Amino acid sequence: MARTISIKITYLLHIDDISYARGIGALWDAFTTQIQPIVARVPYIVGIDNHEYDHIIERDKDSSNASGLGGFRLRCFGVGSIHIIYYSTEHDFRRLSPQYIWIEQDLRSVNRSRTPWLIVGSRRQCRSLKVSSNDEDAQNNLYSYLNFSTIRAVTFQSIRLQKLVSFIQWLPMQQLESIKITKMDCHDYAIDMYEQVWSIILGAGRNRLRRLHVPYQFNRWNIDRLSFDLPTVEYINFEYISTDQMLIFLRHTPNLGRLKAHLYGFDWGKHLYTFNSVLPKLKHLNLNLQYLRSFELLNHFFVLCPHLTHLILKLKARENTKTMLEPKAWQTLIEQYLPDLKYLRLRLSIFLNHQHDRRNIQSPFDHAGYWLQRRPHFQVIVKRKLCPWDMSHM
Repeated sequence: MARTISIKITYLLHIDDISYARGIGALWDAFTTQIQPIVARVPYIVGIDNHEYDHIIERDKDSSNASGLGGFRLRCFGVGSIHIIYYSTEHDFRRLSPQYIWIEQDLRSVNRSRTPWLIVGSRRQCRSLKVSSNDEDAQNNLYSYLNFSTIRAVTFQSIRLQKLVSFIQWLPMQQLESIKITKMDCHDYAIDMYEQVWSIILGAGRNRLRRLHVPYQFNRWNIDRLSFDLPTVEYINFEYISTDQMLIFLRHTPNLGRLKAHLYGFDWGKHLYTFNSVLPKLKHLNLNLQYLRSFELLNHFFVLCPHLTHLILKLKARENTKTMLEPKAWQTLIEQYLPDLKYLRLRLSIFLNHQHDRRNIQSPFDHAGYWLQRRPHFQVIVKRKLCPWDMSHM
């Protein structure tokens, strides 16, 4: 308040996320009470974002029936030699949309000789792009109004591979910081098409790429073709990948800090014992493993990431992997290989024969002193499932 008066502020522009009340009237009262000393002296202008949808019944994102786009009144006003516009990124602002036409008309009406300065305010920066359509017209519409030079993050969802190939030709791949590809179709494409896509995408990682999310079709590409490191990559999400493919890929990500992967074919005999690259910066790990064959394999893997602080581990194992059910074995693994671990969520699914289905396999973890002391940061849930091949109960 004192600063507002001392530096003689003329206007206050609050673009979005005003009070976070989200339907709680008391929070709105508290917020307006807090800003009252300021807004009583200085004009206070607000914009809109998703947190300003402060109603319960959705009616074109507004239940007040106020005039304008979905209840949002587009604002333009002048402050001396400055003309200011607030528009909503929560409503359509593409070419030929009502909002775009209004903005265009308003800007044309400004006399730049008298009002040389323009300020255009909105909540979301146009630095990210989501493509989720195989429709040619929809893609051409994107091409028509986007300034591709500003894009830093892109998401491709439910898109065919050939459309992905055509679209990435437009993108400034070398300046992207985040690439996410998910829910691709499952058609069988030629290997050279996968080669083209992943060569372009991973080639972007040599500069600025920090986050990478790849679909399960990634496993159709020969990952041995990756001949260069990705030094800027900090986060990777593999939807579905073989363990050997993941290990080969990790050789090229020396600065990886977060990894999430759904693994299949959990046989590390081919690469794990020869994998001598340590991931010193890996702090967060989320793994989903199917049918772990040996508890010893986990020991070998965690040697590679000694500085983990957060671990989410989902395992499926058969009954003969009995070490999996021993709290002491997990305690030893953590103490020897993961001394920095602060957060653990362990989900074990053990396939048991019918004659053992009454055994309480959760109880040992619930009563062991080590696991009681580490709660709530360490949590273990053990679920038993009948072997699908066991017919003894029929």
